[in-house]
Amino acid sequence: MIGEVLSVMKKLALLGTHLVIVTHEMQFAKTIENQVVFMDKGEVIAVGSPTEIFENPKEDRLKSFLNRVEKS
Repeated sequence: MIGEVLSVMKKLALLGTHLVIVTHEMQFAKTIENQVVFMDKGEVIAVGSPTEIFENPKEDRLKSFLNRVEKS
């Protein structure tokens, strides 16, 4: 079911529809988003492109989260 929902959202994005997506699916976020907002405990920690957020994180809380996600 998750795959079907992600597929529909990806198709909508490719059609130019603006979407606000809240997800823990990091691989999906890397491929579909043009801007990523990382929040922790209701606080915005980082905002940037997928490359800035996933490949060059600067904030410690973001780095910690990404390390945990990669290990699971």
